Amino acid sequence: MARAAVSETWATRRRARSGHVNATVAETIWRRLLLAVEHGESAAAVNVNTGQTESRAGLREFEPFFHAHQRDIFTYLWRMTGDEQAAYDLTQETFLRAWRHFAKVRDYERPGGWLFRVATHLALNHLRGRATALGKAVSLDTLTIANGVTAVATSADYASHIADADTVRRALMGIAPRHRAALVLREVYGFSCEEVAVALGVSTGAAKTLLWRARSDFRDRYREEAR
Repeated sequence: MARAAVSETWATRRRARSGHVNATVAETIWRRLLLAVEHGESAAAVNVNTGQTESRAGLREFEPFFHAHQRDIFTYLWRMTGDEQAAYDLTQETFLRAWRHFAKVRDYERPGGWLFRVATHLALNHLRGRATALGKAVSLDTLTIANGVTAVATSADYASHIADADTVRRALMGIAPRHRAALVLREVYGFSCEEVAVALGVSTGAAKTLLWRARSDFRDRYREEAR
């Protein structure tokens, strides 16, 4: 089989796997979210003066919002924690908070920015509570960070791509959580320095300093992991 055909075959398989994984993740988190809203204390907090019918109508309106943002939030939290189960739990909590404040959040110009701010806060609190384990998480897409810039892997050698993605992940998990958050928000999700500052609750100047240090630390860790 020609090299181009092999590359196309791998790309097709990756897209198919990615689509299946993303659908499964969304279904799992949405199911857990429904259970939490309908049977947990959050439902009581939101629906003090409303009936079940109105609650379900609200969820039908909330569902498109959830599906529009869940993949970005889940992959961000997986990158932040290096832990698949933590990513599920923190994504659920992020969207529970979004549900509680949905009347306001849905009218924001960039509701995704609000979600990332909440997700960042939850991730940093989670990481403070334990020593970060590298785990076995890998990116769910082809975006990687190398030398402080966003890149798309194009190698026809899938095994080589996986090895490089693992090196990137280990380097990313090796830097401080706040540096990791700043770097991922800026280089993977395209946040401006001002938006990174809002997500981390710091000034724009402090965010720029964090990003400079994050890039430097990441380069050093990446070189070490690549040896």
